[in-house]
Amino acid sequence: MKVLIAALADHANIAHPGDKLNLMGVFDVIGAPQFPVVHPGAVLAIRLELEYEDGERKHTLAVVIVNQDGKEFAKIETQMEVAKVKPGQRLTANHLLFFRHLAFRAPESFSVLIRWDGELKQTLPLDVVAVPPPTATT
Repeated sequence: MKVLIAALADHANIAHPGDKLNLMGVFDVIGAPQFPVVHPGAVLAIRLELEYEDGERKHTLAVVIVNQDGKEFAKIETQMEVAKVKPGQRLTANHLLFFRHLAFRAPESFSVLIRWDGELKQTLPLDVVAVPPPTATT
């Protein structure tokens, strides 16, 4: 299995027909004027390339967000059954994993780890930073 696309976004969907992965508002930084802050939601959009060795088996796709000390902050794990893949051919599969109401106590750096059957396949950065509060305009 290969990760072809992995991105955190505000919105994502999979359009049918055509199995098209649509992303809107891709980000790797969350800014907040004060802490604690709750981020209302994010979606991790993943496009996988599956090969012969992946076919006709059940697999575990796990996404873990860890802080800079490696402590688990959030986790989503799902099981997926892969259809038969003929030798020399490949399949692609899109997945949307939703994170809701993530509460951040302070600015911090995180890593989004994507694991396939326990093996790390991709890492994405996610930084939570303090930003100045908006100023009033007259």
